[in-house]
Amino acid sequence: MSTLEIKKKLRQYINEGDELFVKMLYDTAKDHMHRLAEDKLMAESEEDIKAGRLHTMDEVQNMIKDWTKT
Repeated sequence: MSTLEIKKKLRQYINEGDELFVKMLYDTAKDHMHRLAEDKLMAESEEDIKAGRLHTMDEVQNMIKDWTKT
């Protein structure tokens, strides 16, 4: 089944599904998208580490102090 066909079938399931089904499908999709975003951030962090783009703890603490100044 192609992606287009799957999307079409999912729309049908959503339109026909009861409230519980729709909420469960939504929660599943939301969790999956959140995991994808976390995986992307992790990969970017690993690239930063490999490239030497790091900060010391003191540098981070100073950055936080600068952010919180009012």
